[in-house]
Amino acid sequence: MDIRIRDYRGIDRADIQMAGVTLIAGPNGAGKTSIAQAVAAVLTGQTVPIANLRKADAGALVRSGSTGSEASLAADDGATAGIAWPKAERATEGKPPMASVYAAGLSSVLDLDAKRRVAVLIDYLGADPTRADIIQALADIVLPDGGQNMLVVDKVWESIQSDGWDAAHERAKSTGQKLKGRWEQVTGEAYGSKKAETWQPPGWDSDLTGASEEGLQTELSRAREFLEAAIAGQAVDSAKLKELADSAARSPDLAKRVADLASEHQQANANLAAAERELRALPASSGAVPVQICPECGSNLVVIGGKIQKPAANWLDQAETAKREAEIATKRTSVETLRRLAGEVHDEWKAVELSLRQAVADKKSLDGTSADAGTTPADVDQCRELVRLAELRLTAFQRKSTADREHASVGTNQIIIDALASTGVRQKRLVKMLGTFNETLRPLCRTAKWNLVTISDTLDIRYGGRPFPLLSASEQYRVRVILTLAMARIDGPESLVFDAADVLDRDGRNGLLRLAFGSGLPVLVCMTLPREDADKAAASGKAAVYWLNDGVAERLMPSEQRNAA
Repeated sequence: MDIRIRDYRGIDRADIQMAGVTLIAGPNGAGKTSIAQAVAAVLTGQTVPIANLRKADAGALVRSGSTGSEASLAADDGATAGIAWPKAERATEGKPPMASVYAAGLSSVLDLDAKRRVAVLIDYLGADPTRADIIQALADIVLPDGGQNMLVVDKVWESIQSDGWDAAHERAKSTGQKLKGRWEQVTGEAYGSKKAETWQPPGWDSDLTGASEEGLQTELSRAREFLEAAIAGQAVDSAKLKELADSAARSPDLAKRVADLASEHQQANANLAAAERELRALPASSGAVPVQICPECGSNLVVIGGKIQKPAANWLDQAETAKREAEIATKRTSVETLRRLAGEVHDEWKAVELSLRQAVADKKSLDGTSADAGTTPADVDQCRELVRLAELRLTAFQRKSTADREHASVGTNQIIIDALASTGVRQKRLVKMLGTFNETLRPLCRTAKWNLVTISDTLDIRYGGRPFPLLSASEQYRVRVILTLAMARIDGPESLVFDAADVLDRDGRNGLLRLAFGSGLPVLVCMTLPREDADKAAASGKAAVYWLNDGVAERLMPSEQRNAA
């Protein structure tokens, strides 16, 4: 493969034949990095090979005093690729050699943030999560009746398949903000998860726990009827006095009944809460459906994710699944029965309590009323107060119920957000693949005679067991080389580029060259070397060596060619 570079940054001209290992040597500032960048740009098609440099500013890549620059390669089969600056335009003919930005040295997983590093490694290792992984991650999302909301799983999976993980994650975060905003609209307060757990609206009373909206509506309707009767009341005749007396006489019995019902309501709520805890404690039912027997191993074949396959170790068999579903169904029925009983006791309690209030009011009215007296303003005011309290209780119940639903939705959505995050399902799936990937790093380190490079379950990269940030520049460079070669084995580049290799000592450089020769690819290595060391490397004939001087690349000949000359 022939490389041609003209007027690119510090390079005046360079004509390089890349075959096997090609070494670009020279003093500091001679233009070695310029050559590495130009070659990488042509191999990758990245016309602006410098991070954060805009295409509009590509004129900065042209050598000072020149109007334009170019870099091109020509393969042995005649395929070509080239880039011209300052327009930063690429042209190709045939299928020229290609390389990823990682193989060409323009990027490294070491330079990526955690989110991007996860995405790149997943892509390289084929560690994309499956729908089964999503089901497991969202197992804590349950419906009010205790069943898993598979509709949520389907919706999340559809979003992932349609738009990708990052877009689905951003959508879930946006949904979370909307849900919190809806809670704030209901409560009039800023959302906080701890606050939302215990939030109560004005007018909330502990006896409203376990109440029903229907019962509170009935309570309000009765209070309004009493008010209407009080307003419309005329002079009280003897029959009305008897009615008041009968109502007043019921006060002691009503008071006792109110106390009994309050106690019953408290016990009913306790029974309901215990049953709900038992329901939540039951293990989820999740299994596979047997369809036939495997003719090879005799194990059950099951339907998983719409496909016939062998079940994973953590799938339940059909009998256990049926048993768990029966337990859940029985407990749900018990919970619903207790919830209905608690509601009925509550409604009766509030109805009797309202009757008691009316009986007490009737007694007061009776004490100050004669046969020809009518309804007093005090009676009407008392009835209005009853209506106000009933309205306040109903409104408080409605606001509390709505706020609790929105808070539950926020919690459910947070489970989805956590699952879709780069550190969620994707990282968990990736961790399962890292063991195999780490094994591919071991022989590379052994070939170079370097310490072992590993990636931990938390994606921390280590060299000889030490964290990457604590390594010397030379050690960090070795880690970059090992990861580049490991990824190159996966993406199959047609060339490799290593710049700034002079950070390595002699043993380190020898290790890099052993790896380069062992890769079986054309490899370009750029490093600062004294001229005498470059001459020795050229004399050995093991690598093609070019010396840079004043922006011009000169090929240094092996010993036998020099002698022949």
